[in-house]
Amino acid sequence: MRKTNFSLSSFKKEFYSHFFCKKHLLRDFFILLTTILFSGLIIASNYYSLSLKKKTPSFKNSTRSLSNSIPKEIILPEIKTLQETIDTTNWSEYQNRWYGFALKYPTGWQAPLVQKKSAGDRWIARYQFIYPNSPTESPFDGFNLTIYENSTNLTLFQTAEFSALKAISKENAVLCQNIQGHLLETGDYPAEEIYIGEENECYFPTLFFSINQGQYIYNLSPKLKTATNYNPEIDRRIELTNFFPEFFSVAANLRLIDIVRPKPIPPKPKITAPRPVSFEKDALGRLVCDKKNDKPSKSDKTKKKHLDMECCLDPDEYPNPHCYYDPKKYGKYL
Repeated sequence: MRKTNFSLSSFKKEFYSHFFCKKHLLRDFFILLTTILFSGLIIASNYYSLSLKKKTPSFKNSTRSLSNSIPKEIILPEIKTLQETIDTTNWSEYQNRWYGFALKYPTGWQAPLVQKKSAGDRWIARYQFIYPNSPTESPFDGFNLTIYENSTNLTLFQTAEFSALKAISKENAVLCQNIQGHLLETGDYPAEEIYIGEENECYFPTLFFSINQGQYIYNLSPKLKTATNYNPEIDRRIELTNFFPEFFSVAANLRLIDIVRPKPIPPKPKITAPRPVSFEKDALGRLVCDKKNDKPSKSDKTKKKHLDMECCLDPDEYPNPHCYYDPKKYGKYL
């Protein structure tokens, strides 16, 4: 086997003579520059992807079952503190026996209005409580109590009070169909608070109270002024705390009561008998006998039984349902 003599000095000499030859200098410079730029681009791209992955969580992780960033251990004490600052002793009380609910609202407000239902509305009734002297800077001028039929075909997501879904992909929309984390059990009253903060990935901010019991769903929500340019991305809890803290006291006094409805009056039977041919009307507009000296006991009793056509009932006649017979005169023939 033949030995190969290798010298570092001879290698360097050959390397420099090949790559730094004036004849190939421009070509070699272009190759070297391209290699450096391409390598730098790959390294920068990998670094950016890695840093972005660390900083931006996946949509699935960012929703975290749609739970709010502010825990209920902080929210509930804040609500309780607000309630303690508002005296509801002299508030007006409203009871609705037809749908079975009662609440209190500040004295001086308008009497509750029944909003007319429009085509496409899912609710069956809505009562508006309006404060006519609401401050100019406040986006609210009262509250609504909206009632829905408690049906398996209707979920809380489909009620008008639930906030609108943000523009997201269909795949991510599936992850948003979970209300866990938004129902806050207050403990002091039957209504549950539904709160969505401004950081939510799925829905715009909202806050309202809901009772799902028996045959109805009752949603208590703040009422926005008609002409207000309200920003839908503002945290509703902060806005209510600043401009309408009474709303939480209204929710605290919302309760269900027994449903009491009047019994339906049966319709009067339709009269199919022919109207009498001879009669007069008394002071009450009733059809009565026009014979002043009518004596039914002396009438001919040999005739076959037939319908009275004069409102002067005889022993051989059936009472005409269109006529009124004085019980003192015709009582024993009725």
